[in-house]
Amino acid sequence: MSVAHSVQQAAFVQHVDIAAERVRFHLDGLKKALAVGGDTHGVEDVLAQVARGDAQLWTEPDGVIVTEVADAPKCRELRFWIATGKLETVLAMHERIIVWARGMGCTQAVLTGRRGWVKALAGSGWVEQMVVMGRKL
Repeated sequence: MSVAHSVQQAAFVQHVDIAAERVRFHLDGLKKALAVGGDTHGVEDVLAQVARGDAQLWTEPDGVIVTEVADAPKCRELRFWIATGKLETVLAMHERIIVWARGMGCTQAVLTGRRGWVKALAGSGWVEQMVVMGRKL
C-alpha cells in the first residue's frame, strides 16, 4: 500500500469517525425528526441507507442533514429527508448541498417538513407546492 493511499484511507476513517460522533450528538433530534415524519424509519435504517449509498449524510458540529437523490422520468431530484440542529447551521449546510446537487445533475429539490420550514426558507428560492398529510391505519 502506498503512502498516499494510507494517508487517504486515514483521512477517510477520520471523516467517518467525525460524522459518527456528530450523529451521536444529534441522535435525539434525528429521532424526533423521524417521528414527526411518520416514524417510517429508525436512525439505524437511515444509516444503513447512507452506508449503501442510497442516501447522503451531511454533518457539521451544530447540524445534520440527510438527503436522497431520486431519478424521475423528467428530472433528477434532490430530496431533503431529515434535518436537525441549529437553524443557522442547517440553512448554511442546505446552501452547500444545493450546489453539490446541481453538480450531480439535479434540476430540482424538494423537502417535506414541519410548516416552520416555509418561513425559514422564505427568500431562498423555495416555494410551498403542496400539503402532505398522514393517517395511521
